[in-house]
Amino acid sequence: MSILSNTLSSTRQCFKYIKRIYVHLIYLALISLISWSFLITVTPVQEYELLLKARVPAPVIATLYAKDAKILLSLSGQYMGRGDTYDLVQSQQYLTAALKIDPQVPFGNYQQARIHFIQARFPEAIKAVNQEILYYPDFSRSYYLRGLIFGYDKKLSESASDFQEFIQREPLEWAGYVDLSWVLFQMGDYGGIKATIEQILPNTRNAWLLNAYGVALLNLGEGEAALKALNEAKERVTKMTPEQWGNAYIGNNPQIYEIGLAGMQLNIDENIERVNNFLSKS
Repeated sequence: MSILSNTLSSTRQCFKYIKRIYVHLIYLALISLISWSFLITVTPVQEYELLLKARVPAPVIATLYAKDAKILLSLSGQYMGRGDTYDLVQSQQYLTAALKIDPQVPFGNYQQARIHFIQARFPEAIKAVNQEILYYPDFSRSYYLRGLIFGYDKKLSESASDFQEFIQREPLEWAGYVDLSWVLFQMGDYGGIKATIEQILPNTRNAWLLNAYGVALLNLGEGEAALKALNEAKERVTKMTPEQWGNAYIGNNPQIYEIGLAGMQLNIDENIERVNNFLSKS
């Protein structure tokens, strides 16, 4: 009886899955029919976006577009922050398929570098991002990513050089200034941090920039100015949502957004305490 019950259950699940596939195929056929009827050209990318909105499962989409590297690459991104599920294994699966079809697909090696970086596989990450730069040297984010990889691998000079390159290419992107300051902090160059942050503060003021600025000022002995910057950082981070914190980071794992934001709030509070201790002894 138990075997029969399990068999019937498995059969029902199988029929449900087959039914879902036919529903999605009918949906795609309707898209094609409507576009033909009204003489509208629907590109594969537009079809793909419609399927995503209809919440068609990724394996079904991958089967429909098994030879389209760009769509497979986009599916990889769906598992790294752009979709509902964060899963590096699934992301790598679709990315590998995309790169097999087209090793030079735009952003493909960049995506590979991101995955290797998150997994702390720094030599592999550098190799992948170098490939992206070789194929697409004008894509600025590659220099930012390589700066992060070098920074975590403790190759500080190379990291600083890439962040400076990124800042030169994207002078209004505040993340480059924050991460260059992170590298300069490890090098003990507090004057460099102050000069770096002051370049962007007239255009952008956020908790990351102000926290780095306050730490630099404290280490330069400018306690009052440090306290002012850190108090503003605290005010801004208090209003920040976990999603806003998470969107600033290249890993994009929603599971750590709340923890990461809480850690940042704690770090700012600790820095304020350090400044107050410094001022009390002055």
